[in-house]
Parts: sequence; C-alpha cells; structure tokens
Amino acid sequence: DEDGGRWLDDRRVGGRSPAARLEIKGTPLRYHRQHALTIRAAGHAWVQASGVEGVTSLKLTLSQDANATSRRHTVRLYFCEPKELVRGRRVFDVAMQGQTVLTGFDIAASAKQGHWGVVREFNDVAIKDQLEITFHSLTGTPVISGIEILVTE
Repeated sequence: DEDGGRWLDDRRVGGRSPAARLEIKGTPLRYHRQHALTIRAAGHAWVQASGVEGVTSLKLTLSQDANATSRRHTVRLYFCEPKELVRGRRVFDVAMQGQTVLTGFDIAASAKQGHWGVVREFNDVAIKDQLEITFHSLTGTPVISGIEILVTE
C-alpha cells in the first residue's frame, strides 16, 4: 500500500500476495466481495470491501523460525457488515492470543450507516510465530474483512 505495507489475499483476486500461511476455520465459510467505492471507511476501503462470514478462528503464521522471539505488535481488525445494517443481528466476541479483546461486538451498532467500515485497534499484542484470533457467536455469524499487523518493538 501507500505506506509500504504488504497485504495477503486469502482469496486471490488482486495482485501478488506475500507468502504467509493463513488458516481460516468456520462452518460454513461464506466469502463476499463488493467494489471498494461502495464502502465508506476509516482506513482501507479496499480491505473492508470483502470478507468472510461464519469464521470461528484465524491463525496467521508470521514466522517459520522455531527460535523466533516474541515481539510486540499493533493489530487492527477490519469489519464491514455485508448485509443491511440491523442492530443485534450479528453479535460476537473476539479473542486474540487467548485473551478476549471484544465482547458483544455488533458491527451494525458501531457503523455510522450501511457499507461503513469499522476498525478496532489493539496495542501491545505479543506474537512469537503465530497470531491466533477466535470468534464466538452470540447472535448470527461472525464476519471479518481484514487484519493489519504492525511491529511496534
């Protein structure tokens, strides 16, 4: 991107992506995509224009080095409701590295209007070789559009 960031497509629809291992689990997984110009976002609209519904866990391997040391990161999670905004239809908890970071998260309640992207930022996340994120549905199915990881240490 314009800041020198490298992005990984799970479903290759753009250009080349860096080599990284991403494991997504859920039942069933449903991928969606719309044009980035339809998204109003604080952040990268092109990230929030696509996503996966029904996700229960994500595991992103950042290093294959068995001797890697834990480093601190800022992690940004990108969300955008792919359907009409209805408060309470899709509510879920999110845990990162085993620690709950979002409780009762409702994209529709956080978005200003339809097709509005929402970003949640978490600082000081310790990552050695993998970032693990889990989603627990309270109502409906969890959805996520993207993950941005910045080394801070």
